[in-house]
Parts: sequence; C-alpha cells; structure tokens
Amino acid sequence: MQSIQTILDSQFLKRSVVPIAVFGVILIGLVYLFTNYQRQENRHAQQELTQQAFEEIAMQTALNINRQFTSNQNALHQLAQTLQILLKNKEKLNSNQDNWINTKGFFINKELLFDGNKTAIYATNIVSLDTSDYQYLSTLSYLGPSIKTSVDLDNDLINKAWINIGKFYNLSYPIIDPTKELSWTLDVTQYPFYYLADSEHNPDKQIVFSPLYKETWAIDSGELGAYLMPVYEDNLYIGVIGFTLTAEAIAHTITRLKLPFNAYAMLVDDDGYLIASSDNTRSYKTFNVNSFYELYQNKNHPNRHMMQISNTDRFKKKNIVHKQKIMGTSFTLIVCAQNSDVFRSANLLDQKALQLGALLLGVLILLYIFFIIFTKKSIKLLATNIIKSVQSALSFSSHMGQDLSLEPIQTDITEFQKLGDNLALTHQKLIDLINKDPQTGFFNLYQLKKDLENSEGESLMRIELGNYHSLFNLYGQDAIDTLIQTIKIELASFQDIKIYRIHENEFALLQCSQNIEVFSNIFSQVNKLSIQFNGVPISSHLYSGMAITYPLLEESGIALLRAQQHHIKTRPITCLESSDTKEKFISNMAWSVRVEKAFEEDLFIPYFQPIFEMSSNCITKFEALVRLKEGDEVLSPYLFLQAITDIGKDNELTRLMIDKVFKVAANFEHISFNINISFYDLRKHDFLSYIDTKTQEYGITPSNITFELLENATMDDSKQVIKAIASLKQRGFKIAIDDFGTGNSNFAHLMSMRVDYIKIDGQFIKNIIKDPNSVTITKTIAQFASLVGAQTVAEFVADESIMKRVRQLGIDYSQGYVISPPLPEEQLHFILEKDFSYVSK
Repeated sequence: MQSIQTILDSQFLKRSVVPIAVFGVILIGLVYLFTNYQRQENRHAQQELTQQAFEEIAMQTALNINRQFTSNQNALHQLAQTLQILLKNKEKLNSNQDNWINTKGFFINKELLFDGNKTAIYATNIVSLDTSDYQYLSTLSYLGPSIKTSVDLDNDLINKAWINIGKFYNLSYPIIDPTKELSWTLDVTQYPFYYLADSEHNPDKQIVFSPLYKETWAIDSGELGAYLMPVYEDNLYIGVIGFTLTAEAIAHTITRLKLPFNAYAMLVDDDGYLIASSDNTRSYKTFNVNSFYELYQNKNHPNRHMMQISNTDRFKKKNIVHKQKIMGTSFTLIVCAQNSDVFRSANLLDQKALQLGALLLGVLILLYIFFIIFTKKSIKLLATNIIKSVQSALSFSSHMGQDLSLEPIQTDITEFQKLGDNLALTHQKLIDLINKDPQTGFFNLYQLKKDLENSEGESLMRIELGNYHSLFNLYGQDAIDTLIQTIKIELASFQDIKIYRIHENEFALLQCSQNIEVFSNIFSQVNKLSIQFNGVPISSHLYSGMAITYPLLEESGIALLRAQQHHIKTRPITCLESSDTKEKFISNMAWSVRVEKAFEEDLFIPYFQPIFEMSSNCITKFEALVRLKEGDEVLSPYLFLQAITDIGKDNELTRLMIDKVFKVAANFEHISFNINISFYDLRKHDFLSYIDTKTQEYGITPSNITFELLENATMDDSKQVIKAIASLKQRGFKIAIDDFGTGNSNFAHLMSMRVDYIKIDGQFIKNIIKDPNSVTITKTIAQFASLVGAQTVAEFVADESIMKRVRQLGIDYSQGYVISPPLPEEQLHFILEKDFSYVSK
C-alpha cells in the first residue's frame, strides 16, 4: 500500500498527462459519434422524404402510362369483338363483287379509299375470288372506318393498325400499297406476330404485347411494339388484329415530369433495355446506354443499337432510386437522384454539429484540468482506506465464474462491503448460468460433460420432445413453458437420478448403475404426461435413446437418432439396437473420402449400354452410365452416388461425364449418345456455356447427343428449366425424359419441355408380361408420346419375351440386358457388329 501511495504522491502530475490524453481521445470519439448519429438521422429523414416524393410521382406517372396502354387495349378489344360479330354474319353482309379488281396480283377494293387512290383492304395468294373470298373481304371493308378512327384518334401512341385473316385477306391503316411494298404471295402466317397470338401460344385468347424496340429497324420508325388480339371463327383461330405502338406519347410523359432534387426518370423493360429517359445525357453518362426514343429522334446517331443497363450496383451506391412497375406491361419506371443533390441540406447540418462538438470538447477539457487539480490532494487521503478494499475486490473478481468457493470481502467501507456482497451474489449466479438451465434449474450440457469426464455415471438416457417446435408454432411460448414445467416436476420426482436439460427440447438422465429398466419406467411415466392449456389438451411426442457404454453422450445420441428415424415413441432405444445407424455413419464417411479421392485422381469412367432401334433392328444409340474404377474393380453407381450428393459434387460429376462422353462420341459420327443430367444442372448459370465449350472442343454434332432428364426429380424453377431446355434444343441437342411415369413432371411438364424421347420406367417394362396394369400404363405413355411428337424407349428389357411384347406395343427403342449390359468404350465396335436377328421378330 505504501508503494502505491508513493507513486500517487510523487508521479501524479506526470501521470495526469496520460489520462488527459485518453480522456481527450474519448471526447473526440464522442463528438464524432454524436455528429455521425445526427448526420445519419438527417440523411435518413431526407431519404424518406425523397422516396415518398419519388413514389408519388412514379405512381401517378405509371397510372398515366397504364391508362394510355389500357385505352388502346380496350379499343383493340372492341374492334376484335366487332369483327367477331361481322364474321358470324358475313353471309348476310352486302358483298358487292364489282368493287373488287385485280391489280398486279392483288385484289383490292376500289371504293374503300383512305388516301387518294389507295385502298385499305387487299387480298394475296388468290388467283380468283369466290363467294367465300367476297364474304371475308366485305367483312373487312365494314371495319375500315372503325380502324381508321382508332388510329386517328390516338395517333400519338398508335401509328398502325391491321387485320390479317390467314394469308389471304388483309386490312391496313395507314395505307400499304401492296403493289409497291409487298409480294402477292405474302404469307403473314409465317411471321412471329401471327403465331404469337395463336391458340398454342395464347390459349386464353387475350391481348398480347409483341416488343419491337429491340430490333434495329424499329428505331427508325419509333415503333415500341404491337398489341395483338387473336381472331376466331367457330372456335378456330383464323387471324390476328393488331395496333403498332410508338414511343412518342410514353416518352413525352417521361420528359414532362417535374422532379425534385435535380432527379431524372427512366422507363426500362424487364431485361434492362432503356425505352426513354427524361435526361438522356445523364442516363448515358451513368450506363453508357442510349434510350430507344433518343435513337429514334436522332436519325444520325453514331450508335444505332440498343444495349441493356448493366452496372446497376455502382449506380445504386451513388443515387436514391425508386422503381414503379407499370401494371399490365413489362415496363418499370425508375426515378433517381444523386445523393449529393438530395443530401446537400443534411451536409450543412453535419458541419454545424461538428462545430458544436468541438466547442463541447474544449469545455470538457478545461473542466477536467480543474478536476485533476482538485482531486490531487483528495487522492492521498483516500488511498490508504481504498487500497486494501480494492485488492480484496480484485482478488475476488479474478476468480468469478470459476467453480470455486470464495470468501466474501470484509471491509470497513460500506460501499466496498456492498460491492463484495454483490460480487459474491454475481459469482453464484454465474456458476448457476454456466452449470444450470435457467428455466428448469436442472444441470445443463456443460455440467453433463464435466460429470461424464469425472466418470460419475454408468448409464445415460436422453429424452427429446419431438414435437417441440410444432407445439411452439401452434400454441406459443406459454404452452411450451407449461409443458416443460410439467415434465420437470415429473422428472424431479425420481430418486438417485441426476437430471440435465441439455437442449431446449431435450433432457438427459444419468445414473450410477446400468439398470436400464429404471430408465424404461421413467420414460413410460413421462410419456403419459399431457396438459390442458386454455382448454386445449396438449400431449408430448417423446423419443429416447439409452447408452451403457462409453462414450455415453455419443452412444445415446446415436440411439436417439435411430428412434427419430424409425418414429419409435413407445420405448427408449438402446445403443445396441442402433449399431446399424452407427455403421451407416461410418460407411458414409468412408465413401465421402473415396469419392473425393476419385475426383482428384480422375477415377470416374463412362460405361455405355446400347439402345436398340426396333424399326431398323440395330443399335443406333448408347446411354452413358458412370462407373468408379478402383484398381481392377469397377463399382456400380448405387454405391457412391449418394456420397457425391452429400458432398455437393453432383454438377461436377455431370460435367466430367459430358467431357468424357463427348470425347468418345467424336469417334462415332453415325451413333447417338445419351447423357444423364438433372434439373439442378440446368439451373447452374454457366452450364450451357460449358456444353458449348465442349461441343466446340471435340467437334460434336449436337443432334448426336441426347440429354436425359430424370423425371422423378423435383423441378423447383420450371420456367428456368424450360428456358434452358429450349436453349439446348435450339443448339440442336435432343432431350429425353428418363424413368417417365414415376415422378413429378408427368404429362403437364412434357407439353412445355417438348422432349424428343420418353424413356418408360423399368418397373412397368419388367412386369409387362404378367401385369395388365403395366401394359395399360405403357400403352398410355406410348400414345401420349405420339401425340406430342416424341419417341419412346423401353428400359429393363431383360429377355426376348419382354422384347417381343414391347415391339407389339409399338415402342420405338429397347434398352436392357437382352441386347447387352453396359460396356466399356473399347467394346463398342464389337457390339455394333453383333447380329441381333434373335430379337428382330
């Protein structure tokens, strides 16, 4: 104590510099925190105001644009309804055949003139007109004034309107001079806009929008897109009526916006194409992209190609942005302003807060100097009385939380005595928190592990409340607490058993003997418990595992897991009963190591099973099947595929097989190869580019490759998968559905995926001789395949009797051991030369 007081007396002035410096740093920090807090609050308030303003402007603008689109859709719908009525009564209409003349291969109406001597109605692909032709053409002539009125009344948004009935009858406004602009053999039914509205692509007969702004030619005319409405006669799709929309009116709506904070607005589509901007200079500077409307206005613009907005992340960091989807369209209105413009007033407030903080810092420093001078003398008086108590408190606090019995602090100073009492109380609470569950008062997992380390038990039982989370979700925390307290009271009634709550829904019971009958009785009693909560009976679903061999915690955990897996709720499971579960864990770990090594050492190889074409009686395809080659042993995939899934390398295996099979396929120009892939593979963003790379590397003809999709896998994102399948088919690859009839996609998904082959699941084929249901299912699948334009492959064709029955059912291909088991690459030439006359009848 004397040495401390000597230090305080002799070095106080010298040492005071350090606390002043520390205190100064703290004050500076406080000033910074205060200023930063105020700045964040100001910015947050300003940002909310900006967002509200942008939201209101964007909403009103979106409604305005939506009204423009809706108005034109209504006009189109009314025209379509009028046409439908006229078509139903076309025989009753006046068909003046003298009004129609043949001009350079086109039949035109010489009376319905909109522009001088130019007619709005004409016929193509017709050498001479019959009664039916006159009826259709006259029907269109009745609509001529209506379609002209629709365009003229809204010519700031609509610049063209037309009706096409098949490839024969046409109505256009403004006028198209067919003798100068068209061929008399024009077939509009082959144009994308025609089949976009047909019954296959538009089964609900709704108005559809066909975007044009992505086309370079559309920029010259400012045509944004076209609204299309199908025309039906007697429920038969016969034509289309359409309006071509310009960007003029929409762009004017955007450019006339009055925006605060020097903000600007942009109209973009779902793919990021910029349609119009209220400030073309700023949008180009930010995204390096010209808007469709700007390119239309500036015919001499050096870049006449639209590009997508891409660097949105950098854009969001420097701007406040609000997006408003325009209902009924694929467009989004974006209103944005730079942070520097929005937060200009907030920055001024930041400067004032900083000045105030600096002033406060100066005042506090002066006060602290006076405080040091005043307290210098007081320190000497207090030092003698404090040091002893401080030392006792330090000694006590250094052992807090340790599992020790500590003597309470004894001192004459009241405050230090209270401190000592509080430390003692806190110490005991810490011991309880470390070793006990606060809700039940039972010991916890930490204490259980310590007790097991000290060999305090010979047997252990773990009881899990299996429906804990379900009860919580259904009845709430109060019901769970009531149930836990009921279980606690029941468990506490048993003697010579040490009880632990090791998880929120799990208890452990430890005894010094190996009398598991005691545990069974306890479990039976607890399992009968139920409570009434708010008049509702609530019962617990318990699982239990017991162990009498070390390590008790791990062994009882394995037993508990087996009880959960087999839903055994009536009795505890012993560690001896769960030995197979433990062996399974060990086996899974071993296989995980083996497949990791197989990937590293390239031990996976393809085997090929022939696919026999029934019509030509020869092998035309091979399905590639993965094998694992370890030394001289070739292992079947059922041994290791689960391990590959567990370590998350399914897609890596698929890519490896694609590489190896493509390499083999390059040597067989007239043979097709099937490769198994999954829906998960198709969802990988770079999967298609990987296939493109390998196709170019090995010079593969895509039509010689068929990708087989496992039908019983779940298609989580059907739109993405169907889009990927369409991309593969566009490249020339073929698609097959494997194991059809047992999974999730079935007929509905097949219609959208447009597969080339359907592989009928082997469970139907192998029983086709003796099971009538298998025959019926196989027939149904074959008939459906024929309807959707797909060919069928029968799997598991094991003998000649099955082969003969498959042939009778009209299946296109057979695959199975009657032809050949899977073969290594070096045997493919031999199997292709084999005589299959024994299965050709």
